Amino acid sequence: MELMEDFFAARFALRRSADGRAVAGEVVFPPDLQGPPDRAHGGGVTAACFRLAAEVLGPGDGTVPRALPLGITMALKEEFPLGAAVRAEAEASADGACRVRLAGPKGLIAEATGGRPPAPPPDPQPARARWESTRGTSLTVPGTGGCLACGAENPRGLFMRLEYNDEFVWKAITPRPHFRNLNGTAFWGVAPIMLDEIGWWLGAIQAQEFGVTNIVEVAIHRPIPAGELIVLGRRADLRQLNKRTWRAPAVLMDPAWSVLASAEVEFAASRVYARLLLPAFETASDQEALRRVFPKYADERKG
Repeated sequence: MELMEDFFAARFALRRSADGRAVAGEVVFPPDLQGPPDRAHGGGVTAACFRLAAEVLGPGDGTVPRALPLGITMALKEEFPLGAAVRAEAEASADGACRVRLAGPKGLIAEATGGRPPAPPPDPQPARARWESTRGTSLTVPGTGGCLACGAENPRGLFMRLEYNDEFVWKAITPRPHFRNLNGTAFWGVAPIMLDEIGWWLGAIQAQEFGVTNIVEVAIHRPIPAGELIVLGRRADLRQLNKRTWRAPAVLMDPAWSVLASAEVEFAASRVYARLLLPAFETASDQEALRRVFPKYADERKG
């Protein structure tokens, strides 16, 4: 199978300005990059913003690892369609930052700012002993078939079904071979994909409701090595903004607990998304896992 690094880069057709400070063009995501049915994965959209930012902040070839450390704050305005050309543009500013825009037939899909992360990575070590002592007692989240992160039927996916208990949500995973580059690193896009995914589940488990990650802040602090990765969020760190919105911090680490990337993801709960997502979960998921996270929907079907 084609390496994910090459596959993802081939989705972009971009033109560079004469001074190299701006790019514009199109990006097309195939079904392999879906999250909800017929829509792109939020982590994939964030990865697109990273790719565009690297075009104007890096050495000029769009290679994200050569632009690190790099942070993106993305606001998702509309769903990113699959199989359709999305207009993409990025422009660097004089202060070393950039702005990114993605737009489709209905208007703005996402806008983002990019630049050096404003703070060093968080220290996960205080949570390590507690996670290691409690991880033996865990449950697994449900999944869908086609999702880029959790889908067991997506040939390009991570096959990543997160685990959780009363204190943490996490996964220790070695990405599949097509995520590994020939130089011993992993495809950098695993960072926004895994961190968006865990942010969604931290919010969904707390709310017991479906929803959307509408603001995604991710910083990749250094190249992602091939091999085992640990993505982790502590449930007590969730911050509730209002009755339906939470902010979820999380980290991506190597087995020595060195932070590779960090994130804060805003999850907005909405029954609207239940109508979109529930059929996909019901078809593909362990139904007991589905009932545990979203009990009211299981009870509604019983009634």
